[in-house]
Amino acid sequence: LLYLVYYMEVLIFPVMLIALNLTEVEAAYRQVADLLQERTQSEHDLQFILDNSLDIILIVNNVGLLLSWNRRAEAMFGYNEAQTTGKVHIDELFSSNYWHKNTEETSEFEAMMENVDGGTFPVTVRFKTVHKDDETYSIYVITGQTALRQVADNLT
Repeated sequence: LLYLVYYMEVLIFPVMLIALNLTEVEAAYRQVADLLQERTQSEHDLQFILDNSLDIILIVNNVGLLLSWNRRAEAMFGYNEAQTTGKVHIDELFSSNYWHKNTEETSEFEAMMENVDGGTFPVTVRFKTVHKDDETYSIYVITGQTALRQVADNLT
């Protein structure tokens, strides 16, 4: 009997603890997987909305580098996302002497922009600087009858 108690305490008890720990790890893994799936779905939903927007949408960091843009921007400017993300400065898309600056307010102005082929087109630009987690971003929304017509032609 003493040997049986010893055997249970020394050999079976650690196995039971390992089984309990594995169950906790599996439960934690399922929670993380569920959260990751929800976040991924939210990101896909947001990208779907951006890509199907009627406007050209550009998101830049505090120094003006493009971080993201939608399909309309790709069609309008002629660059793909791999060519632009983190590589193109917002100022390079304007054909005039525009320079990116962070402001605490929403701004709107008329400008000429340039595509990859050097073609220019008039647009109305609205942008707003926002702060998130000690980072500063600017969101540019670009509209213009000529620009939107050309984009629609490029997407069809």
